[in-house]
Amino acid sequence: METLKDMVGMVWAATKACWEAMQSAWKFIDGNADAIVAVATVLGLIYAARQFRLAKRKQQEQDQPYVYIDMERATGPLFDLVICNNGNSPAVNIHITFDPNIQLHSHSQVKINDYKIMNNLRFLAPGKDMRFFFGSLLGGNTVICQEFKVVIEYDDLQGYHYKNEQTLDPRDMVELTRIDIKGEHELVKSIQSIEKLLQGTGENMEAIRDGIRVSSRGNALRFNDYSTGQLLTLLKNIQQHGTPDGFSTDIDRQDVEDIAIVLREKLLMKAMHTPNELRLVQLLNVLVNNHERYSSTSYFDALNEIAGMQL
Repeated sequence: METLKDMVGMVWAATKACWEAMQSAWKFIDGNADAIVAVATVLGLIYAARQFRLAKRKQQEQDQPYVYIDMERATGPLFDLVICNNGNSPAVNIHITFDPNIQLHSHSQVKINDYKIMNNLRFLAPGKDMRFFFGSLLGGNTVICQEFKVVIEYDDLQGYHYKNEQTLDPRDMVELTRIDIKGEHELVKSIQSIEKLLQGTGENMEAIRDGIRVSSRGNALRFNDYSTGQLLTLLKNIQQHGTPDGFSTDIDRQDVEDIAIVLREKLLMKAMHTPNELRLVQLLNVLVNNHERYSSTSYFDALNEIAGMQL
């Protein structure tokens, strides 16, 4: 019994101590209520400010512009460089730098980083893009067939600055390039159309007919869907990346001849010609026939002169 009494006494003492501690705590709270409310208020404000900053940052990320560089096929092995804004707001003051800084065309001394569109594209709306001709992948050894490190800097309308870095390697697309080849039916129709338009002119009919006969010139129709400007660009790229001893790409003289056939065909279908176009026809005759039958200009002299021409 004494042991039970002792245990009851101990429980009672502990309960009494807890009660007294709670009373002391309530007295402290009651006496310091203002201070406790102030601390709680400060902690609440800190939490609210943090949540506001997080929400603002998330909203800014959702609304910001996002500018990047892409490549898209123009036709066949010819590709455009595309500046895209895939964000949800406009990008302004866009500046793009390529490394290495290359000269895209042999007929122009301007390098890609010197283009005005690369130095300061003032505005690009969300979901929109700007593009220009980048080059050819034909043969896999052209000037654009290399890895580029690209740095893109731009601002949004609120003045926030952004900087993206990416790697662009056109060689990834070399195996995807192709040139469509028309069938014999389309070839015959083209021949008939040309002969009808040129009937009676006489001066260049023999060269035209020799150049586009189905039996010997069928491959030329690979390039039939290209414009005169694109065909001329192909010849310029061949001249830039080739050597007098043999082309460093997969293109040979037959390819040059095929391109020249179609380009000459398209030029001669025009009702009126400029002196520059007439001279280009003479040079194309040299490339088509691989000798000096129609001109005293040699094969490579003709190719070099074409590289400096503009339509």
